[in-house]
Amino acid sequence: MRKTLAALLSGLAVFTGISLMAQDTNPDGRVDISGLDEQIEIIPGNIPENCESSDATSWMDENGKCYRIFSFTGSTTDWTKSEFSFKPSKAGTVQIILRGNYFPKGEGSQELIPAWEYITNITVDGAKIKNGDFSELEDGKPASWNLEDNAEYVSDKSQLPIDSKGAVKVWHNAPASQEIDVQAGTEVKISFMHKGVK
Repeated sequence: MRKTLAALLSGLAVFTGISLMAQDTNPDGRVDISGLDEQIEIIPGNIPENCESSDATSWMDENGKCYRIFSFTGSTTDWTKSEFSFKPSKAGTVQIILRGNYFPKGEGSQELIPAWEYITNITVDGAKIKNGDFSELEDGKPASWNLEDNAEYVSDKSQLPIDSKGAVKVWHNAPASQEIDVQAGTEVKISFMHKGVK
């Protein structure tokens, strides 16, 4: 499984287009789409009002349009269902990366606040995702997903939506990711449920 740039992104103190310097660690559900490995540009499609989205051109010297962030307003009390879409510039493989937003401990600090998020019930139209409900396990972890660092699998029913069988608990530097195959110009629609960890 290819790495998800967590090491590169963890050192960034500024990101243009999304407010990442806020000390209030808002419970924002975040999904990144990366086409960096195959230089596939991620073209935004449907971006709802509760979503902030931007590519990486402001902090990545090359291929910044091949990486796009989709960040959604959320809650720590209720589950939120969010959705968005994108089109790849060419056929190939991209990564879906589940993570929390980037919250430095102070202005100019490279040390981050771990703003944890629960994410589950991921569905994809226009491409195929495996184990989007985290119901299939291998060695106690969700099959087909790469959980980095201290990202966790969650099975406690009290922490899950009623119709969910499992979730992942992630933050910016501990994402969960999966590769999906995409076709040039074919819109990929992604929906998911998220909730901030209290």
